[in-house]
Amino acid sequence: MTILEFDGVCKTLRRRGPDHVVLDDVSFLVEEGRLVGILGAPGSGKSMLLRIAAGQAVPDAGSVRFTGRDLYAMKVRHRDELLVDSIGWARYLKPPAGFGILSEFLAFSAPPKVERRCVRHEVAALLEAVGLAELAGASWRGLTAAEQRRAGLAHALIRRPRLVLADDPLLGSDVFHREQLQTLLRRYADQHGIAVLMATSDAVDLLGCDELMMLSDGSILRPSPRTSAEVIDFPRRESRSA
Repeated sequence: MTILEFDGVCKTLRRRGPDHVVLDDVSFLVEEGRLVGILGAPGSGKSMLLRIAAGQAVPDAGSVRFTGRDLYAMKVRHRDELLVDSIGWARYLKPPAGFGILSEFLAFSAPPKVERRCVRHEVAALLEAVGLAELAGASWRGLTAAEQRRAGLAHALIRRPRLVLADDPLLGSDVFHREQLQTLLRRYADQHGIAVLMATSDAVDLLGCDELMMLSDGSILRPSPRTSAEVIDFPRRESRSA
């Protein structure tokens, strides 16, 4: 089943001087249970693409569909509800007042229909999986930037979404934690059917993805399925054939 579909999406930032084309006729699909990676240099449009996928930035042209429903044809209230219920966005977070402790913040973010006993177990399991078990009682502000990114991924997953959007979630993490998070995303995709769209500027972070797309100057270059072994070599082979 197709979870997310971009069809001819364009986005331009208006500014003094020449306008900046962030996304130019971008089209792709993210299927249920699949990991899709977007590789691009800083400023290539990755973060804007994820914001549009999350219903947070209106495209100038094209359509964005979530399970067949046009995100930007919905009322804002319905789109916001969809973001809360079905889309987990791993990004910089600021916990609400009263939930500065990491484990409490994650528990607060779990779906209300889940039993509290199950929530506590899931929080502990996710913190272990992202390498933050020893910091369960730490304040959010006491975490490093890399730890906050890993905690942000745990926050996205505990909501049991149908789609996870991740903006450089492995940035600043060491090799051990990178492998840990890649394994975690693969497991959630395989076992729970979650679709994952991850953007990064480091090809190594995309090992294990089912598909890799390159984003350059707002355009997708040659979207196609790639095996894990091909991901690291992909940018070099593309540059030779340019």
